[in-house]
Amino acid sequence: MLTFLLLIIAIFLMIIAFYFTKKKEKLAKLFGKKNSITTVTNSITLFSRIYLGLGLIGIALIFVHNLTFTLIYIFIVLVCSMIFSFTLAKWL
Repeated sequence: MLTFLLLIIAIFLMIIAFYFTKKKEKLAKLFGKKNSITTVTNSITLFSRIYLGLGLIGIALIFVHNLTFTLIYIFIVLVCSMIFSFTLAKWL
């Protein structure tokens, strides 16, 4: 069950990363009203890379059946998601 959860999280993170990579100019225009568009574009690129890296780590963790590593990975994903949410709230 935990392996299936890791697979879903990893695929979802990689989909988000690819979406951010493809649509970063549109997202920068949408969120860059108060801030500089280049700052928002750089932040979106950074979060895209972070999410892609976390997705790849999640795929690798599927083959390592260690509960501690899996729970640490889920915690890191939640912290990165929280940081992105706070950053997004600051842009709006």
